[in-house]
Amino acid sequence: MNLIDLKDIFPKIGCDESGKGDFIGPLVAVALYLNEKDIENSDFIRDSKKLSDGFITKNIKKLLKLKHSVVKISPSKYNELYSKFRNINKILGWAHATAINNLIKKGSEPKIIIIDKFGPEFRVLNNIKNDDLKKRIFFFNKAEYDKSVAAASMLARYYFIKEMDVLSKKAGVKLPYGASSRVDSVVKDLINRVGKDNLKDFVKLHFKNFKKILN
Repeated sequence: MNLIDLKDIFPKIGCDESGKGDFIGPLVAVALYLNEKDIENSDFIRDSKKLSDGFITKNIKKLLKLKHSVVKISPSKYNELYSKFRNINKILGWAHATAINNLIKKGSEPKIIIIDKFGPEFRVLNNIKNDDLKKRIFFFNKAEYDKSVAAASMLARYYFIKEMDVLSKKAGVKLPYGASSRVDSVVKDLINRVGKDNLKDFVKLHFKNFKKILN
C-alpha cells in the first residue's frame, strides 16, 4: 500500500516532529487525530518545511482545536536520553510512540496511523504494546503529502517555536534555528552568558557544532 491509497481513509492519526536538525532547542513530536470533516477548508495545511513561521502561527488556531498529543523533550532531557541511548532514532521512536499512545488513551480510534519515516520502523513499533494498533501503522518518506502528517508537522513546528521563545528569554538573547555557523556564534556568546556547564539546558551536545565550538 502506498501513501496515495491512504489519502481518503478516515479517521487517521498523522505524526511528525520538529527540532531534530536544530543545534539549539528541544525535540518536539506530535500525533494528530484527523477525520474527514476536519479537512474541510484545509488548503492552509501543508508541510511545515514549505511554510514560514509567520504563516504557521497565523493559521495554528484551527489546528489547535483538533485532537492531538505533544511530546516535548527539552534540551537537558534530550541530552540525558542521548547519553543513555546514543541514538537519535531511539529517542524519536519513543517520542512518536508516546504521542500515539497518549492519543489512544484519550479515546481516539484511528483506522490508520501515518508516520513521517525517520529511521528503522521498529524504533516506534517496539514502544507500541497493542498488536492490533501496530498493524495500522504505516511509515513513508515525505509523508507530509497526507494532510494528517502535514498538520502534525505544522503543530510540531509551532510548539518548537514556542519552546525556543522560552529558551531565548532564559538566555537573554534571541536564539536562532538550524545548525549553521551563525548558530555557532550565538552559542559561543551563550557560553559567556550562562556558562559552559549550563549549555546542556540549551543545545544538543552530541552535535558536531558543540565539539567545533570547544576546539
